[in-house]
Amino acid sequence: MKGLTVIAFLGFVSVVAGDWRCLALGGNCQYTFARYCSGSYRRNLCRGSYSRRCCLSNSSGSCSESAAACRILALHNSGDIFLRNRHPSGVNDGAFPLLNIRDACNGREAKRSSYSCGECSSGSAPGGSVCIDNRVLSYIEAISELHSVTITSIAGACHGCNSKHYLGRAVDVRRNGPYPSYVTKCNQLGGRGIDERTHIHCQF
Repeated sequence: MKGLTVIAFLGFVSVVAGDWRCLALGGNCQYTFARYCSGSYRRNLCRGSYSRRCCLSNSSGSCSESAAACRILALHNSGDIFLRNRHPSGVNDGAFPLLNIRDACNGREAKRSSYSCGECSSGSAPGGSVCIDNRVLSYIEAISELHSVTITSIAGACHGCNSKHYLGRAVDVRRNGPYPSYVTKCNQLGGRGIDERTHIHCQF
């Protein structure tokens, strides 16, 4: 309805009738003091105070598997699973599982990390972005029916130099709950499940 201002809070992200310019660009209006932006902020695209700005992802490509990602995001928002919003390393680069899935839900490529670590002795994570493979998304949905899982890494963080994570074809899950079944489910879906002792790795 024209002139109506509707606010629906999800954490500190809010949608207001005057935010259409930001939404049209695929962004989210949010308070800069309350949330991390996976890309960059632009002013004058959101209604309200100066601290409400449009967060636009730096992911440039488009991907087709958005419906599954949106279902996973809904599971996170309802508390059925947890998508981490930080890396085990503590590096703050916006390539966290929550932001990876949010980008995928919006039809965009998920951001990859670009920092150096011991896992890749010859260089660093590649940076850039990648589409998340639908098999990874299907796996996350499948194990969400087994337990309230925590997703610790998808396309981001630093892994082995040739890791499937950088191809959008792997996911790491916290090693808790009935974690042997996470390995089994990965194998059943045609992937390779590995118990890494600190987490369960599933790749396709």
